[in-house]
Amino acid sequence: MAKRVETKVIKSPESRRSYRLGELLGKGGFGTVWRCTTSALKGQLCLKLTRDQESWLREAYMAKLIGDHPRVVTVHEAFPVLEGGRVEYAVVMELAEHGTAADLVEREGPMPEARAVAEIGRLLGAVEELHASGALHRDITPYNVFACGPKKTLKLADFGITTHGPRKGVAADAFAPWFVDRAIREEQRARWDLRDDLWQVAQVLAVLLSGKVEAIRAGDVRTIPASSSTRAVIARAIGDRAHRYESARAMADALRDAGPPPGPARPRSLKGRTIVFTGRLAIPRAKAATLARKAGAAVMPSVNAETDLLVVGESSRWGAGDAGGRKILAAAAKREGGRRIDWITGEWFLKLVGAA
Repeated sequence: MAKRVETKVIKSPESRRSYRLGELLGKGGFGTVWRCTTSALKGQLCLKLTRDQESWLREAYMAKLIGDHPRVVTVHEAFPVLEGGRVEYAVVMELAEHGTAADLVEREGPMPEARAVAEIGRLLGAVEELHASGALHRDITPYNVFACGPKKTLKLADFGITTHGPRKGVAADAFAPWFVDRAIREEQRARWDLRDDLWQVAQVLAVLLSGKVEAIRAGDVRTIPASSSTRAVIARAIGDRAHRYESARAMADALRDAGPPPGPARPRSLKGRTIVFTGRLAIPRAKAATLARKAGAAVMPSVNAETDLLVVGESSRWGAGDAGGRKILAAAAKREGGRRIDWITGEWFLKLVGAA
């Protein structure tokens, strides 16, 4: 006669619901995660048990704060569990039937670009709402983005180290070491701000597109199998900190409006223009700068508030159809702030200064 296995039931002192635990879905330093059901709610659910009261309180708080967003995993309730003189803390949430974003790409391979961009664009809506509340997630990894429902909709979860802080950021004292900007990992920068959350979102997008569950360096963005415009968004979000997106909305807009860089301008003169060179020209840079000044232009080493013209050499990343180098991305950031910055080819520049 087969031995009967006793099914564990956990009862909520808050709602009085009884949750019947099923399959153990995960186990680690955070606690355990179980598939569960209750007669009070339809379908399969997920119940997380932890002894970490602080992370549990954060999960419960964030569920109240932004839990209604369609791109945040739904939390049904959170309550303490007293068993055998020991206290654990439970969070009951919707079940991510298809696992995490990491599980998804490991099982199915790279995601088609159009779908990946659309999913991340909508996920950024949840991040925007989180930031608007004054909070920073600090742990947006492929293992904390979940694929839910029949359409495998990507949703944000795991707010265990989410914290509130000033706009200038909070202490970078809690993060996943393998999925964080090197400057923070190597303690070159001590504060975490919203740009670091967006760095992680861009990395999740790179994971979806490449199928590789690992962080990518800015210099390797060109290897991602995606369009130049999508790579440009990723490159900017993880590149030079001074030129990163200032909000989740700005990054989402960039993904939505992603397209080729604006076409080259054809000015008749350089007089009164403030120019910056990028890429390799047919003549030495020093000589080009001298000719530009003789033509009435001011020459700056990098993009700033006065820049209104970029001279793009043949070897620039635009020329290669790639994401764009540092100066090109800096110009894009200035344009978003309302600054008009045109660009011309190296050949057109040589014509204007009489060196063609």
